[in-house]
Amino acid sequence: MNRVLLVEDHDSFKESLAIVINGEPDFEVVAQAGSVEETKALGDIGADVALVDLGLPDGDGADVIWHL
Repeated sequence: MNRVLLVEDHDSFKESLAIVINGEPDFEVVAQAGSVEETKALGDIGADVALVDLGLPDGDGADVIWHL
């Protein structure tokens, strides 16, 4: 099972992505965040894959990638 972290500031889009990803047999969304700070607050969740929006309200998605 591939564990997925979603980082997206638009809630409806994030929820839609989670539904699609969770519908796949080998993927599971294990955490969601809407900002750089929310992502950092999650700690180490052990995600295998991160789907990250690069334009977040409190910074650049590249900061999230660097943090991970």
